[in-house]
Amino acid sequence: MLGKALLETGDPAGALLELRKARDLAHPDDQVVPDMARAMLLTGEHARVVSQFGATVLGTPVAQADLYTSVAIAHA
Repeated sequence: MLGKALLETGDPAGALLELRKARDLAHPDDQVVPDMARAMLLTGEHARVVSQFGATVLGTPVAQADLYTSVAIAHA
């Protein structure tokens, strides 16, 4: 939740740090990965978004669409 709040308030670097911690603590990828990808885009890590999440499949259509949007932006 802290990572999502930081992302929404304009701190993508802080958000990315908190989201990585959440993922390490086994929070569901559907809740963490789309926000991680968005934070990575905002910090300029476009190539990493593609390499790390380009083939990722999430469990819910909403999370998957959100992630695919970030990957598509990273490709562009």
